[in-house]
Amino acid sequence: MRETLSLPATPEALDAAIPAYLITLARRPDRRERFLRWNSGKGIDFIVFDAVDGQSLNRHRLLGAGLIDDEKLTFTDGHIGNALSHRALWERCIALGRALLVVEDDAFLTETVQHWFGRIADELAHGCDILYLGYNRDAILSVGFGGGDWCDILFETPAAGFEYHARQHSWWSGRNTHCVLDTRLVWGTLTYAVSPAGAQALLRHCLPLSSRHPVRMFGSGRMLAPYSMDGMINVALQRGLVKARVVFPPLAVGPNERADSDTVTGPG
Repeated sequence: MRETLSLPATPEALDAAIPAYLITLARRPDRRERFLRWNSGKGIDFIVFDAVDGQSLNRHRLLGAGLIDDEKLTFTDGHIGNALSHRALWERCIALGRALLVVEDDAFLTETVQHWFGRIADELAHGCDILYLGYNRDAILSVGFGGGDWCDILFETPAAGFEYHARQHSWWSGRNTHCVLDTRLVWGTLTYAVSPAGAQALLRHCLPLSSRHPVRMFGSGRMLAPYSMDGMINVALQRGLVKARVVFPPLAVGPNERADSDTVTGPG
């Protein structure tokens, strides 16, 4: 953690008192600057958290520390670095004894995020370990309500460019245009809130990083070996070890571009 990005905060946001951490690689100032351009003036003060750089990791040491279960684990170095970044913030959540908002640096937040802080706190106080405000929209999202009614959703790729689409998404977002649903399959760790109890559960059940237990891909009938932290969370979720919910439609969207990724395309 090196600095605080001070974006003007509304009284609602300040009263909620949920610290917001921005995960970003020190060697990617371009992404940090883009994040600021996208999210300036949306009522949240972000604490910059320098991500764990996958290029600096030693798998033998990670194995010895119990953070991975196999030196030949099929996670890229970038995915391991990303996973350890989230792990570090879960540990901070526990140490602080308060809920945290965790945001990755390719997130475009809606203008209404600041009005959700009270609802976020309420969800985390009533059994939700991790509440997703943003997630990947190029993979199936499985949501449910009422203790067993499930729906598998696949988002259509927007025809317009990402920034135009994101600004339209934000413009249409209002106080009463989103709901909170249970989830059994959600991809990405774009933007979420986590409670201290939830952080403890995630640390206990998502580490060491492993590909041994598959994720059930609802809507396709496939099983998929985890290759990233979101896969580990899905395994814990589907085994009933973690309780997750999602805001739908999301309050944060991201381009999820492979060409600009530091996890998929290479180490970092």
